[in-house]
Amino acid sequence: MVSYSVSLATRVAKRPNMRRLFDGKDAPLMRRNSFTHLLCAFLVMTTAYGTMASVLITKDGDAYKIRADTYEAVVANDGHLTNLRVGGAELLMSRAAGSKGSYFMQQSMVDISTVTQTDSSTIIAGGSKASIAYSFTDTEMTWKLANKTDAPMKFEMIMDPGIKYAVTNTGRLDTPFIADVGGNSSWIVSNSEIDITGGTRLWGPWANKYQVWEASLNGSETREVTFSIGPVRPAFEKMITNIESGRPADYDGFSLYSPENCQVFQRQSRYQGTILISGHPDLKCDSVEYRLSGKPLKGTLNVAWRKLTLNPVDSGFFQEILAPAGGWYKLDLRARLAGRVVLSKTIEKVGLGEVFVTAGQSNSTNNGQFPSKQTSGMVSCFSGSDWEVRDDPFIGPHDHSAYGSAWPSFGDAMYRRYHVPIGVAPTGQGNTSVAQWIPGGELFNWTMSRIYQLGPGGFRAVLWHQGEADANTDPDRYYAGMQKVINASKLAAGWDFPWFTAQATYHTQNITSVPTIRSAQKKLWDTGVSLEGPDTDSLTGDYRDFDGKGIHFSPKGLKAHGELWAEKVAKYLDVVLDK
Repeated sequence: MVSYSVSLATRVAKRPNMRRLFDGKDAPLMRRNSFTHLLCAFLVMTTAYGTMASVLITKDGDAYKIRADTYEAVVANDGHLTNLRVGGAELLMSRAAGSKGSYFMQQSMVDISTVTQTDSSTIIAGGSKASIAYSFTDTEMTWKLANKTDAPMKFEMIMDPGIKYAVTNTGRLDTPFIADVGGNSSWIVSNSEIDITGGTRLWGPWANKYQVWEASLNGSETREVTFSIGPVRPAFEKMITNIESGRPADYDGFSLYSPENCQVFQRQSRYQGTILISGHPDLKCDSVEYRLSGKPLKGTLNVAWRKLTLNPVDSGFFQEILAPAGGWYKLDLRARLAGRVVLSKTIEKVGLGEVFVTAGQSNSTNNGQFPSKQTSGMVSCFSGSDWEVRDDPFIGPHDHSAYGSAWPSFGDAMYRRYHVPIGVAPTGQGNTSVAQWIPGGELFNWTMSRIYQLGPGGFRAVLWHQGEADANTDPDRYYAGMQKVINASKLAAGWDFPWFTAQATYHTQNITSVPTIRSAQKKLWDTGVSLEGPDTDSLTGDYRDFDGKGIHFSPKGLKAHGELWAEKVAKYLDVVLDK
């Protein structure tokens, strides 16, 4: 009856007619006879479900096997939950080198090998540094993670490569690998959906092939992680059907290529620019109209419906519309046939503001100590395939890094000054020298792919932060290498756009600058090859991570780094916008 009681409590909580038997007007009758009580409960259970279902925990050697209605799991003899099968498919990867499926990490894997089953639905595993209490019901698991030390600790799950789809806290369905920050995520395996709360971030690929789910615990922190298991939500089923049919996940009858949601277009003057509307309706129509609404930088917006010019062959449209700088704007589209609206689509966020490509090594990507957050909600990043308004990690860099960057702070500072949406396309790769960015190489081509995608006049400038890895490079070689990269990028793109180059040579807390490379970076400014970027070598002490001992930036340093970039870019931009 132990397993039965666990199942009964779960089902009573979910069924109002069952709760009435125990808590409603019939409760006194039920309490008169315990046999009657149990018999009625049995009848209710078997009537509603055919047979009783329960969580069953059994020993298999030194391991524990958990079997429930919707999942199966294994807690190994070392305390790690190594397997979680849902709908016959595995969620965790425990066979990879260095992985237990799920585990604590603090420099190395943390011991939690004292394992005890405390009741019919709970297993506790622990050691001197950490513990975890696993609690199981038919459709849910709750894990209580405890860091017993004063230092930060991570809890990680390595997700099985067989998982086809995941949904981040933004609600966007994607295929791993995903870099995202947020407590909630959903994972779709077989015909089931697993909703997980309590995480900190998603990152990958680890070992070039695995997606990692992570919860970061501060010293002495206790955190609850929940797993809810059920059928796939209809909205996600629709997205999957679209993807597997070769269509965008949010397909709704319009094949729209531009704009994307959260896209920022580069304005051509302080108060004006163009927005490209491109696509075609997939139903027969004789007209397509658009309407732009929202708050411009100056004046008011005409919100009347206007017609797009259609290609007579397929009713496709490709039209740049003149619009005032500003946003976020909402773009509505509708297709008509004989006066009747047959299709409609809305893009919630479109901006006309300032766009920047960023490149360089780790301090140009997401390698700051902790992810940082934007405060304006007006900063969008471009990965090469998607635009997203988000906090760190910003999508798009070549190194797929997933910690903190300067770009939320930079975007916020730029928005405060110019009051238009800010777009950032990160492309950098950590631990790289100038020699690794040679024209025609993988890194150069990665950055050029963003430049090509944004197109002529599609961004304001490239922001280059690199130099730490070139501490021992001859300064003339550094200058010549940078000059070659910059000139080749403009030649390949077919238009002249500015580069900003930071002074970035900080090596250790004892070597906070390298004068020879600083002089080469300054020479780029003095000879007009590049515009002057910020002096980030000035950010020492607690601006750096690990209490000033690291080369990357602390949260305080990331904020200052972004603001220094905004200050230098603004000096140039103010002159350009006033022309």
